[in-house]
Amino acid sequence: GLDSEFFALAEVIARKHGPRLPHETPRAWLRRLSLIGTPTASLLDEALQLHYRLRFDPRGLPESDRCRLRELARQLLGTHRAPGFRNRID
Repeated sequence: GLDSEFFALAEVIARKHGPRLPHETPRAWLRRLSLIGTPTASLLDEALQLHYRLRFDPRGLPESDRCRLRELARQLLGTHRAPGFRNRID
């Protein structure tokens, strides 16, 4: 799960909205940035859930869910893109 598309999204969010503090979980970080409750909140939450499954579920993530994570990351990158930042998701 170290190649999760959520990492590219998190990098863009950090550049645009502020970095994640060392003690923060990604969910707490998004909440602190007030990104939970935005129009894209449900998409962010879904992407984060898939990311956690990819990273920590011993069974991994089925290909259909991995495709969904890629799709969500692409969609969210368009919303949260920082100026001058290139998309690293293929």
